[in-house]
Amino acid sequence: MLTELAAFSAVALRMIQSEERVQSALAEQEKLTAEMAHRVKNLLALTEGMLRLTARNAVSKDDLVKKLSGRLQALSSAHQLVRRSFGDGRSIGVGLQQVLKSSHRLNVESLSGGLLGPSARVDALSAS
Repeated sequence: MLTELAAFSAVALRMIQSEERVQSALAEQEKLTAEMAHRVKNLLALTEGMLRLTARNAVSKDDLVKKLSGRLQALSSAHQLVRRSFGDGRSIGVGLQQVLKSSHRLNVESLSGGLLGPSARVDALSAS
């Protein structure tokens, strides 16, 4: 009888531990889902703002498409540069110069005063 009670207690304990793991996983999943919803909302708001800003100066539908596409590509390039630079010790200032050169076809060195100021390091949390 004592052996059966011990076996039952072990099964009950495993069930409780399994339930706790499931609850913890569900809570983590809820946090991730809420964060994803927040990021999607921000992305849509950013896209709407870019569309409205671009539409102000567009002279035609084709001009709007071309300019908005360029802005979205520049945003994508900036995001890739920021994400790529984590953990390798590079300063984000290098990435910003690259974004300015590629997205605006600028000669950064020819800018009045160039890019002045200290380099800034950005961590994953700040960039997202």
